Amino acid sequence: MTVVFYFLNGYRFEYDSGVRAILKAFGTDEAAVDEERTTDYLRSHTEALDLAGEIEEWRDELVRYGLSELTGDSSDPND
Repeated sequence: MTVVFYFLNGYRFEYDSGVRAILKAFGTDEAAVDEERTTDYLRSHTEALDLAGEIEEWRDELVRYGLSELTGDSSDPND
């Protein structure tokens, strides 16, 4: 969900295994989580993105997929 929240706000969140430790600590005792360290982690794994460009790319891919499904030109071997 965090990745989607970031994306909808124009950011890409590229997390690694370090996020598990943060979430585990937060789930067991949120008062024990170091806010500054967590904020630093989130900032260091986040980058701004061109949301309009990302949506346009997805739209183009979705249209191509839909057209290939309608015309039977799907390159998916599972079809």
